[in-house]
Amino acid sequence: MDELLRFIDGECVIPQLYPEAASRIFPTLITADWCPLSKAAGAFWKEAAHMAGCRLRILQIDSDEGRRVATEENIAGVPCLVLSTSLHVYGLSLSRSDAAALLRREAEIAHAN
Repeated sequence: MDELLRFIDGECVIPQLYPEAASRIFPTLITADWCPLSKAAGAFWKEAAHMAGCRLRILQIDSDEGRRVATEENIAGVPCLVLSTSLHVYGLSLSRSDAAALLRREAEIAHAN
């Protein structure tokens, strides 16, 4: 969690483990209808994306595209926010303002590449 907050503040860089990830659509929230936390996570991350002025893609894990992303990114559970830096954020472990800051920082990195 501390490393995530340092990333948000621009104090550290999380290496992009997969260079081809830059061509993917990010950020992506992986959810599931059967997961009670997914509905809340969807609303939370949509609001954070709106606050950050960013787009957010939401995929169901049981869709073809959701399965593809989950497999490629080695998703361990849902809900999971997948970022282009191959950083995964599970559940709702951030405040809304930190989540918006994370998405803004992610957008800055994506535009720089």
